[in-house]
Amino acid sequence: MSQEKIVNGVDLEVVKGVINAVTEKPDLAKSQFRAKNVWIDGGHSRTTVTDFYAAGQEISHPKQFILDADEPTIMAGREQAANPDLRGFLGLSDEVRPGYHEIRINFRVRTASENLGTLRELIKLSPVYDVVSSGTRVNVQIEKK
Repeated sequence: MSQEKIVNGVDLEVVKGVINAVTEKPDLAKSQFRAKNVWIDGGHSRTTVTDFYAAGQEISHPKQFILDADEPTIMAGREQAANPDLRGFLGLSDEVRPGYHEIRINFRVRTASENLGTLRELIKLSPVYDVVSSGTRVNVQIEKK
């Protein structure tokens, strides 16, 4: 593959292939990403990601991804990860969300000034940006083991 077809580590021919495949067969765009979470102790929990559904098939990641979360010691945790706003988290205020109030993202890029607008538009195509900025319906089910 020539260097011109790889931009910032992204193989543009592969991206074009995906776009063409989904254009021809829109059902290939249906995806389901899954994460399994287990409570370990106190505020500590562990999320694992092993597989997903995409392109009409089940796909396993080559390795398992593990994400730990916890509370700070001041909240009886063991400092495995950060947590959101305290008053909302404890249910002490209806005026404070349990989640984050703002997420700031700062990029420093080496590019020509005329590319900055395009980069701003590309960021809006990110699934994470969309979920965080637009909200997504959440369906919670709890069942007894």
